[in-house]
Amino acid sequence: MCRSTADHPGTLSIATATLRALAIDIVAALQRQGLRNFILLTGHAGGTHTSALIDAGEELLTRYPESRVAVLTEYMLAAKAGRGLIETPDDAHAGEIETSRLLHSHPHLVKGKGQAESPTFPVGILVRDKRRYWPGGVWGAPAKATAEKGARLEDLVVEALGALVDRLEAGEEREGEGD
Repeated sequence: MCRSTADHPGTLSIATATLRALAIDIVAALQRQGLRNFILLTGHAGGTHTSALIDAGEELLTRYPESRVAVLTEYMLAAKAGRGLIETPDDAHAGEIETSRLLHSHPHLVKGKGQAESPTFPVGILVRDKRRYWPGGVWGAPAKATAEKGARLEDLVVEALGALVDRLEAGEEREGEGD
């Protein structure tokens, strides 16, 4: 679900309640099959989207006290793990990170590199015409993207996700716990 880019070409969206319900229903089905640890991993880093998954995760913790749940975005992993690799401060949507990852994994889908851009939404005010404040849908500097950075970011994301799986399976709630 995405409100900020809903009017940009190619954006498909679902309601927050639908996303939350889907996450709960899918985990409930897996829980019935014996799974106990869940990672709700999304490739979309929008705040409302992530909040809906966090809300679903909190509901799941209450519903299934024997389960462990993590909610995060691939972007969180890539931004944290690739901190020294990424040149663009506050890089986000269609910027250096995402474009690098696509140049590595699906270069045929990258049709040039967009202009650097950052949204200029008014603080605290909801706006109807979001494209007025974010015309290109880019948040960052895609021109700084390279396939090499994308390959390194992919490796870092996989490593970070593996460490998260290990922590969940060990029952750790904080990094470094149990060391």
